[in-house]
Amino acid sequence: LAPTCRVNAMMAPLLRLLRPTVLFTNNHLLVINKPPGWSSMPTKSEPVKCLLQYLTSKGLGGGSKKTFLIPLHRIDQPCSGIMFFAKTSKAASRVTKIWKRRLVEKCYYCVLENSIQQRSSDGWQVLNGWISQGRSKGTVKLLSKEQQNARYIWIDWRPISDRLIEVRTKIGAKHMIRALLGSEGLFIAGDLRYGARKGLPDRSVALHAYSVALPNSLKLGDLKQNYFESSIPRHWYKYFNIKHNDLYNSRH
Repeated sequence: LAPTCRVNAMMAPLLRLLRPTVLFTNNHLLVINKPPGWSSMPTKSEPVKCLLQYLTSKGLGGGSKKTFLIPLHRIDQPCSGIMFFAKTSKAASRVTKIWKRRLVEKCYYCVLENSIQQRSSDGWQVLNGWISQGRSKGTVKLLSKEQQNARYIWIDWRPISDRLIEVRTKIGAKHMIRALLGSEGLFIAGDLRYGARKGLPDRSVALHAYSVALPNSLKLGDLKQNYFESSIPRHWYKYFNIKHNDLYNSRH
């Protein structure tokens, strides 16, 4: 049975959350588009809704009781995008294995708080470093060299417009993209933890997990597709005048 989420009723309520959208489901996998504001996993410290609890309450899990559901990765609570859940132990084992072997390619879009002032290149660029737990609770610290308990991370990124950038990676770590971009002065809109000066009206961070490409070698029941993508939050048009078609045009 999925764990429950305890919310502190004394804490300030969040703005209204949008419901997650189911992008794909079969006997083994559930793929959804997570709106900002949902916690990927149960938490006792933040006044957020538990995505895991919500999905199981809707009977979207596996097993005879439709409650078997394991998150295969996470998306930060104020961010949005595509998320994978295992509905069987077989799916959890196989997908976790390819994730650890870095065979899964993930694409993100971020809106920056300010325009990129200087571009050394309009093509793909690399950001890397070592990451460790930060001093403040819920943050990470970027290091210039290897230290004990630090993890090496990297991303590829390119500018799409003055404020919109695309990020690709085959690895994952807590706040990895936010910390790497922030270290270069590329502050994501609404990301007060990593350099942004202003929050967004809905308290979201303008980082969206856009797509996931699984290797063709993955076999799970009647799974025939290996590429999944999700629409950007609708409020991006209101806040930044960015539509989903703007992303499509940038990729073709």
